[in-house]
Amino acid sequence: MSILTALTFVEPKIIKSLEKSRNILVLIKEQTLNSLKEIKERKQIAFFIIFSKLIFSFTVSLFFNLQNFWKGIGFTEIHIGIIFAISSLFTGLTGSFAHKIEKKPVVQRE
Repeated sequence: MSILTALTFVEPKIIKSLEKSRNILVLIKEQTLNSLKEIKERKQIAFFIIFSKLIFSFTVSLFFNLQNFWKGIGFTEIHIGIIFAISSLFTGLTGSFAHKIEKKPVVQRE
């Protein structure tokens, strides 16, 4: 399914600038400052970044530690693979709703 989805990707058109290429450190600095400015203006972004990284660290820990635990209690690699495949399926399905979250208006609180 991932390969089929990847085949539908369309590359954006890039307008080449006549300007000389700039120093990579300057570009990184500009990108970092723009990102921080966006986070400052839309505080909800910071919440989503921190929340998603906390969830990710939890799931990575489960991914590595559960495999050994399940093997210790008698699960085979096939069983573990099926469990992780089902988990990935649910992740893919819930990820398909990301566009709805993106389109929600940002509520400004004072």
